[in-house]
Amino acid sequence: MVPCPRCGIPTASDLPDSPSFEEGGLAFTLHEHHRRTVEVRGECEVWRHPVRALEVRPGVWRTGVHAVGPGTYRYKFLLDGSQWLTDPLTPRRAANGFGGLDSLVRVP
Repeated sequence: MVPCPRCGIPTASDLPDSPSFEEGGLAFTLHEHHRRTVEVRGECEVWRHPVRALEVRPGVWRTGVHAVGPGTYRYKFLLDGSQWLTDPLTPRRAANGFGGLDSLVRVP
């Protein structure tokens, strides 16, 4: 385990997959420092309203578990209400039609 050079806490390799499939649905994790708010936004019915993440330890943000039906969904993190970020813990991405990428999650 290699600690983050900025804060000394475990790096992304020590975090759960994001998104992670847990009993009852999906949860999202992000390792991001110096933020006031982190939200997950996406095209799923559950995400019509922002899904707010909580800082569970310094620099580690996590959402609750949200039930979603089978399908493939696009999502992104919104940092401090103004900066969009694809999920750095997943390689699954697709062009979003605005010159950028969205993260993808497939729910069986």
